[in-house]
Amino acid sequence: MKKIILAILAIGILGGGAFVAKAIIDKPADPQAFVNAALANYFDIESSKFASVMNLNVTEVAYFEGDLNLEVSGKIANAQDYLPNLDYQIVLNGNSSATEQEAAISASGELRILDEVFYGKLGKIELAGIPDEALALVETAKTFAGKWYSLSFKKLQEADPKIAELFEEQERQQLALRESLQNFFAGNDVLLVKSLPLSFGDEQKVKVILNPDILASDTFFAELEKMFASSRLGGIENPFEIDGKKKVEAQQMIREIVEKSNPQILLRIGKEDGILYGYEFVMDLNLADLGIAKLPAGMVKIAVSSSLAEVNQPQQIEIPENAEEIDPLQFISVPAVEEEIETEVEVETDVGVEPEALDETKAKDTSEVAEIVE
Repeated sequence: MKKIILAILAIGILGGGAFVAKAIIDKPADPQAFVNAALANYFDIESSKFASVMNLNVTEVAYFEGDLNLEVSGKIANAQDYLPNLDYQIVLNGNSSATEQEAAISASGELRILDEVFYGKLGKIELAGIPDEALALVETAKTFAGKWYSLSFKKLQEADPKIAELFEEQERQQLALRESLQNFFAGNDVLLVKSLPLSFGDEQKVKVILNPDILASDTFFAELEKMFASSRLGGIENPFEIDGKKKVEAQQMIREIVEKSNPQILLRIGKEDGILYGYEFVMDLNLADLGIAKLPAGMVKIAVSSSLAEVNQPQQIEIPENAEEIDPLQFISVPAVEEEIETEVEVETDVGVEPEALDETKAKDTSEVAEIVE
């Protein structure tokens, strides 16, 4: 009996040791290439469920402190399209105190895009400790809460050929930008590997830091310029087009921020498929390091956590029931086709003229113009 027990213990110990050994052995041979590939593979994802949480905590600012928490979750399909199908749930909560006055915000909403139709619904919205003017706007917004509204991008394009051309140009730029960014992340060490914690299961944890040499490089600035250019409408100046001197200053600021704030990043990457399934990001930012004269001194702690699930598996997104359609044509000024007869009527007005006399003069001039037109 003792021999049987000893044999079972030996098998358990050896099996556990083999499991631990495998967890160590199956670490990537080249961790940096493993991370670069995961960042590049992110751009190839077609569909997934996701959940992201971002928290901002402001402290040490004169007469002010506060928290802001944003949660976004949902699912996305055909992510490679210009307008992917998506279903987002958004929750925003925040509070602040300034000079003995406290304020708070709580809001939620839903957003869907399906077959180039936008659907939106405002959930709860509560604000406290804000000016009465803002409260009036909140009360107006509440009248739209709890109901779905829709806006068709297809109808917008059909209404005006220029809008259709704009959509086509935006799609072309987006696809080019995605390919450019994918190549950039694959060929540059944007995130530097610091360590690979022991990771059981299908995912490998990787601790990384931002690479200031890459983030402050001319190549990365060129990518940022493309990003801004692809997201702006035609004719709008690109805010990221800066001259040489400002560019050097911005690059130096990025280096200093990365070095002083020392962001901590933890990635979760699939060991077999190389997919980035999630990350955690924590950063303590000193506002003084931004070099903005009018910005008050203080600290901002940024914490972001994001995860993906059911990657590249079918995601069903449904049309909301009883959605009220908004006519997209009301946002477009269509020029009149018929010719208009322009007539100029000169009306002399003096301060001393009585209102009744002025009205009679206008009526007389109008009747004379009518006779001329006839």
